[in-house]
Amino acid sequence: MLKWIFSILFFSLTSWAVQAQKQPVTAAQEPAKRLVSLYPNPATTYINIDLRENFKPGMSIQVHYAIMGKMIFSTTLSQQRYVLNVNDYPRGAYVYYLLDASGKIVEAGKFLITK
Repeated sequence: MLKWIFSILFFSLTSWAVQAQKQPVTAAQEPAKRLVSLYPNPATTYINIDLRENFKPGMSIQVHYAIMGKMIFSTTLSQQRYVLNVNDYPRGAYVYYLLDASGKIVEAGKFLITK
């Protein structure tokens, strides 16, 4: 009897999973494309900041220590890749803000530093 109930339950779940996979993905379900790629994350000595195809001169990046919210780094970006040395940063969570030339936040994200 227990084997029979298990078989029905397994068949039902398998059928449901197959039906769920057949559902089309809509634009609302797709994740938003990020403008910035940070790696490695978590970082220990450096972090690469790569801007994708939407790089415009005058963009800047700010890094804030997540716990206190204090800005610890800011620079205007002159190219699509920037390498940030994090050797002197304490272990923890950080938030970055990508700003356009007018100072408007275009994207925000987070990264970790582990040592």
